[in-house]
Amino acid sequence: MNKIIPAFIIIGITLLGLYFIPYSTLDIENLKKSYHVGEPITFTGKQTGCNLSCDYHEIHIFDENKTTTVWSSAIISDGQPPWIIPKIFWNNEIMVVGDVQDGPIVDIPGEYTVRYETKTSSVEEKFTVIPYPTDSENSGTSEGLIPFTLYVSNQSFIHDPIDITVILDDTTIVSDFFEVEGQHSFHPFYFELDKGRHTIHIESDNGVSTTEEFEIDKEMWAVVTYWYYEDDNDDEPFFNFDIYDTPIGFL
Repeated sequence: MNKIIPAFIIIGITLLGLYFIPYSTLDIENLKKSYHVGEPITFTGKQTGCNLSCDYHEIHIFDENKTTTVWSSAIISDGQPPWIIPKIFWNNEIMVVGDVQDGPIVDIPGEYTVRYETKTSSVEEKFTVIPYPTDSENSGTSEGLIPFTLYVSNQSFIHDPIDITVILDDTTIVSDFFEVEGQHSFHPFYFELDKGRHTIHIESDNGVSTTEEFEIDKEMWAVVTYWYYEDDNDDEPFFNFDIYDTPIGFL
């Protein structure tokens, strides 16, 4: 009988904890490693469980030194759970910030930090804002500059996702993780380049890389693809770089 009483005490404390002790995990998902100047910043704030202020969330974007707030937003959600539902199972929030047409925009290149927080906990992730290879004040083609569209695609079901970095004439223009998505996903990036010869370097953290040169004197379209077929020693991953003088149709 004496052993049963401590067992009831332990069970009782555990149940009280589920109802009254704050429990929450915060995550920032789908934040790219880099964005271009003027590109909407998109990401998802995710909360699992609940804490003492589970109905109030804040999301901030800070500069490199975290001394200046570039953008912030406060979100009011559903509040505390009914008494019958333990907090550990309540308030699984997903807050999508921005989309390709509408979202926070950073106009100055540099390192930035996203902070997602409630009144009792927070989480941070870093990202970089990079300039386009050439600056243009107008939405149309600038005088002396030629439109250049670059598509990036992961074609490997084994390395999924894969990080791809593209450096054009010593300037990083793409740096992100790409999912295979059925091998039909081609992500476009739009630039304006000077007429003449250019060098493009493509690499991944697993050591795969290639460097190519191309010449542009009119509007061009190019495709970077990452390939890896078999997960064994007989096959090596590689990048392809193909360039065209007509628009590309993807199936």
